Amino acid sequence: MMYKRYLFLFTTILMISLLSIGCKSKKDDHKTKSDDKVVNHVVSSANVSNEDKDGVLFATAINFDEWIYFGNPDDRHRIYRMHVDGSGLTKIVDARMEGFHDLKEWVYYLDTTQPHTPAKLARVKWDGSEKEVLVEENVEMFQQSDDYIIYAFENNIYRINLDGSANMKVVSSDEKVCYMKVFDHVIYYSTSEGLFSITEDGVNQYLIAEGEFPRFDVKNHKIYYNDDKLYSMSLKGIEEKVVIDKRLDNTFIWQDSIYYNEGDDLYQVNIHTGDTHKIYVDSYLNHYYEKDDKIYFYGHNRIWRVHQDLSTKEIVLGTGEEYLARMFIEVDDRIITKNVDMEENVSHQMAYKLFELKDDDSSKKLSDVAIQLFESKHGKILYTDAKDKKLYELDITTNDKALVLDKMIGSFMSYKDMIYYTDIQEGFRLYAYDRGTGQHINITNIPVTNIKRTQDRLYFLDNRKRMGILDVHNSIPRYIDLFTTKYDVIGDTIYYKNEDDLGRLYRIQDDGTGKERLTDYPVVDIYAHQEDIFNYENDHYANKGQVYYVIKQGANLLYSIHNDTKISKFLDIVSMDLVDITIMDGILYMHIASEGGSYYVLEKYVDELSYKVFYDIEKQSSDHRKYFVYQVDDQVGYLYGYDEKNNEMALVIDQLIMDFQIEDDWIYYSSFDSKGNYRPSINRYHMNDHKIENAIHVLEDNVRTFDFKVQDNTIYYCYDGAHHLFKKDMETNQVITLSSDCMRLGAIVDGWIYYEDSLDNPKVLRVKLDGSSTEVLTSIKRRFIYATPQYLYYLFVTEETTQKGILIKKNLETHEQQVVMEQLQWRDLVLVNEHLYYKNNGLHAYNFNTGIKRNVYTGIVDDFTLHGQELHLSIQDGEKNKTVTIPLDQ
Repeated sequence: MMYKRYLFLFTTILMISLLSIGCKSKKDDHKTKSDDKVVNHVVSSANVSNEDKDGVLFATAINFDEWIYFGNPDDRHRIYRMHVDGSGLTKIVDARMEGFHDLKEWVYYLDTTQPHTPAKLARVKWDGSEKEVLVEENVEMFQQSDDYIIYAFENNIYRINLDGSANMKVVSSDEKVCYMKVFDHVIYYSTSEGLFSITEDGVNQYLIAEGEFPRFDVKNHKIYYNDDKLYSMSLKGIEEKVVIDKRLDNTFIWQDSIYYNEGDDLYQVNIHTGDTHKIYVDSYLNHYYEKDDKIYFYGHNRIWRVHQDLSTKEIVLGTGEEYLARMFIEVDDRIITKNVDMEENVSHQMAYKLFELKDDDSSKKLSDVAIQLFESKHGKILYTDAKDKKLYELDITTNDKALVLDKMIGSFMSYKDMIYYTDIQEGFRLYAYDRGTGQHINITNIPVTNIKRTQDRLYFLDNRKRMGILDVHNSIPRYIDLFTTKYDVIGDTIYYKNEDDLGRLYRIQDDGTGKERLTDYPVVDIYAHQEDIFNYENDHYANKGQVYYVIKQGANLLYSIHNDTKISKFLDIVSMDLVDITIMDGILYMHIASEGGSYYVLEKYVDELSYKVFYDIEKQSSDHRKYFVYQVDDQVGYLYGYDEKNNEMALVIDQLIMDFQIEDDWIYYSSFDSKGNYRPSINRYHMNDHKIENAIHVLEDNVRTFDFKVQDNTIYYCYDGAHHLFKKDMETNQVITLSSDCMRLGAIVDGWIYYEDSLDNPKVLRVKLDGSSTEVLTSIKRRFIYATPQYLYYLFVTEETTQKGILIKKNLETHEQQVVMEQLQWRDLVLVNEHLYYKNNGLHAYNFNTGIKRNVYTGIVDDFTLHGQELHLSIQDGEKNKTVTIPLDQ
């Protein structure tokens, strides 16, 4: 299925973290009701509280044990304080920090609004008063101990008292300080020369270990660090051991457990026993912090909290990915989208600009305003400014903008003359603003996110695992128990990602009845497309429509389901970097993240949504499925089996694989292990009983090239590093070496296996399958193409830069050679059985058995690929690209 793609042109700015230069891995060199106001006083006793209409306790005094301060992801990580129940959210100071800390009388921070930027060291009272600078120099990092502030500046480490007095140099180094921790009155720090320790008084400096330690932790009187695996060692650098045998970027040690994030799961591993537990949360979790048997962390613009034993999870605060949930709107028949403008030196979340999608597959930038959320309203655009968070109205014709709400908005949704919004500075409470009267109506006093509307009903999520439902003619919402981070609504039916069931797709009626599970895999995106059929009997739109959703089943799979059925229809495999899907005017729009940091748009007519499987006809079995690998990058992908008759897509192997081959009832596949150290293996999967057996496991790390062939229950394989061609008999498990100069396999023909001995300047060789004889068949710069019992076909590379060469046919008995074709581009060759397809003033085919050449397509071909029994040709049709499909038998 072909999609129309829009182009966005940007100037990319390279962002460099000032704090990481020179530090590498060890191995790699309105108005509120008066009774709701919060009055805070510092006390050492328990809180005296009042209860509001939502049952929230509002503090009339602060007990520091119940409060934290942190970088608020919904306000560019500015420093806020909050009660542990999520109430009392208040900005302390306009400076940036990431992570969480116990609230005390003084808050220490680097006085900057930019990430990873050295700045003056300052402190401020917990209530935002009495700000003072403690260190005028640009401090790179600091740690707070019981008695001191320890900070790094210009390769040195200093110590000051908590009030900023008595500045003392503790460490003078010739190398940059990469990282440091304070534990039990001892400073642990790393430079490019090694990991050191020294007391807070500047004595007893000790080299713990040589090498580079860009990050580490000190817990339980041990040092933990990552270097392809998670290691621990004593505070003196001895007793080193592997704690977790895999590459982990972000770990957290608390008491006897190690926590880490892998995929969408948070894992807990007991340090002593190795017992492992996990809980489905999210991907890219970071900045872990413990308090009262709970662990707090960031995850996709939210603050999560789990119990230390992973028995429960909850969202404390944060709008999450709401700013990515609606990337398209329609304004007067114009399709408007958000995209990243990298000309601004700001974070992606702040840099969205408005672009219009044009009919010629291009896009036009409409405005320089930095937006976050937006919607269409009376031919104009309502949006929140990504910098000040206020709500504005923009005329995209005149580019005039007007302030609508002078408040920091978390979420908003409009209906007629009303705007429903959450106020960040009021703890994300929900309000209704009447644009006619200017009145603000308080609806909730608990944090609210993700506002949506269908007809005259408003939907939103709170931090009590509930969904609120508000009739717009009323000011009191009703609630149903529902824990989700992503949802959409058709009529009275809610489709949602169930956070209590591994993120699977569910639906439920908005009165809480009829709950049912729709998928076995986690849902990535949900889009409800309601049919505009008005029912005059009940004065509502019909509860009908189509829901489009994407599940993560290996890659991202797009399905649709009608609201009155239980049967889903598979539509397509979509990008792993999918951000959002929307349907407007019969067209499905997909917003896709690109490697450069911006986005591109794909579109397809909804009526044309159907899947066409692309597969290699030489890698199939006798069953009804078509087997193929969906590539997620240049090296690996997911193996699927597609049933064309029933339109069923099945993930065969739930891991990334490199290549596969089918023999009898077995699928042999190569993959890297899950530990992140590029250690390959070959397994085989039985298609009838679904068992998996390990066949080959390579012990070397960082293997980048791995090749294998299977014949008669025997595996032939080679890889870089070893440079050997191995043979393994699956019945006897015997492994022998056939040659010591193999880098890439060609084919198995008539008792010989053909191979190349180099990646850059290869020769073609062959060896008997029993290892009894080896023959060198060509000189260097020859690439294997095809072989028969009598002839070898190879490509003599004549031009490396243009990747051109000459196809030569060699008689294996007489050694006579003849030129078959000249000026072939060896990157543009497709081999199917005995046919070679190639470009040369059109598309042509050569039959190795008959020696006959024939014309397949006349005209300029930009590119071509094989998809099952068809060739897909990309050609120019005027100023646009066009795809031509040609069956192989033509």
